[in-house]
Amino acid sequence: MISLDWKERLIKDAEEFFKINLPKQNYRFDVIYNAYPVRDANNDIPNEVLTLVAKELAVYIEKEHELHQDFLNYLWHEGQDNGKFILCIIINKIYAKDKARYFAKMKEFINDAKDERDKALLVDKIFFPLLKKYPDKYLATAYKWISEDDLELQLIIFKTLTKFIKSRPEYAKPVLRHLENRWINATPEMIKSLSLFFKEIAKIDKELYLDTFDFYDNSRDPDIIEILTGSISFYDKNIDKIVEEWTKSGNARLKKCAVTAYKNLLRLKNKGKK
Repeated sequence: MISLDWKERLIKDAEEFFKINLPKQNYRFDVIYNAYPVRDANNDIPNEVLTLVAKELAVYIEKEHELHQDFLNYLWHEGQDNGKFILCIIINKIYAKDKARYFAKMKEFINDAKDERDKALLVDKIFFPLLKKYPDKYLATAYKWISEDDLELQLIIFKTLTKFIKSRPEYAKPVLRHLENRWINATPEMIKSLSLFFKEIAKIDKELYLDTFDFYDNSRDPDIIEILTGSISFYDKNIDKIVEEWTKSGNARLKKCAVTAYKNLLRLKNKGKK
């Protein structure tokens, strides 16, 4: 927790940076917090300090955001990890001032990102709050990104959708139904993500989970079966019956994941008896 004295100093230094340094195009933002004496476990400036600085800068930048695009670009391209973190907080705060501009900028930075962590940061700090607040508008973007030829972004979006349905469980069914369109011919990485997502459905809406499992009772598609069996985290006698039938399949891949799942079901059943 930031002490009151340091909070006041950081706020004051952020204001001075905006009023004195930015007009001179001196973008070395780290002067705001470099003197802060406390570091985290990795000897880095704590995120709460960066967040405070970012929010204070956003208050000033928001008023004349068109004039500070070069600084925002600097934060991303030259600011390293701290700059990118601050950028995301600022864009989150000023987004409503020009939604089209900042959505495009977010996508530009995602496309520019060479590191998966940078993509995840942009999605988590900018896109996820938008998705959570305006799901009917931004779910289409999430689905589009899953379709793009960017495996890192696909996996990040799957994790984001999982977090989203935790916060908005009423969207569990429509999101699941959309993702089911991708169950056939899914890549190995996507199968894992889809399975983890479906496992989360079981926690949020058990009835939906069981109904979906029942729907694929007669399926013999290895991709679908691998997704279903990989999602099992509790015992259910109907699932037991379905999986037992799958263990009799002549398809080697299908049989393998079904046998593994059946053993898991027996373990879960015995665990429940204790």
